[in-house]
Amino acid sequence: MFKYTLPLLAFMGLAACDDSSETGITETGDTGSEFDGATTIQEITAPHCDGGDIVFQVRTQGWTNNESLVNIWEQGSVDRWNEEHDLPSVDHGELGWWDELEQRVEAGASTYDRNEASLYACDGDEVGHANVYAIRVYDVDGNLADCAIFHQGFASGGDDRVDEILDDPTGAHNPVSDASEINSTNCEVWET
Repeated sequence: MFKYTLPLLAFMGLAACDDSSETGITETGDTGSEFDGATTIQEITAPHCDGGDIVFQVRTQGWTNNESLVNIWEQGSVDRWNEEHDLPSVDHGELGWWDELEQRVEAGASTYDRNEASLYACDGDEVGHANVYAIRVYDVDGNLADCAIFHQGFASGGDDRVDEILDDPTGAHNPVSDASEINSTNCEVWET
């Protein structure tokens, strides 16, 4: 079933009833009833390289609206290069229980192209540079549901860089959509 079909069918009164007696949570996180909680970030896989692509992966509890975002700011340079890419849903649990978000972009490209190519290069399996990342997910109604911010690639001082971004999330080179959403009230600092 398509992700957005169930709410429409339920609204129209066409959703089939499940007469199974299972009430426990399944291995996919579904309980047999429709999810009615807040959408939250449950797991972030540290950004990494795979076959020449940079890969961003996030798992949420609750469905998203397919417009989630990842922002990246290079640290340790005066230039503070930044990029933004979408995090579309690539898989989801039935009844709204979870979403898998993923974006793959070409690493080390000569020009930045949102959702296609990144100037950030790969260093083996790692994304080069010392970077700060913000992940924003939006619920099915399009409201900011959760935000996580974290650093990667710092020998020391990464937490200070996260604080700098929380104080000023604007991009030096590329726009940051709704930059005011990235702040210490909305975003939880994560360790990846």
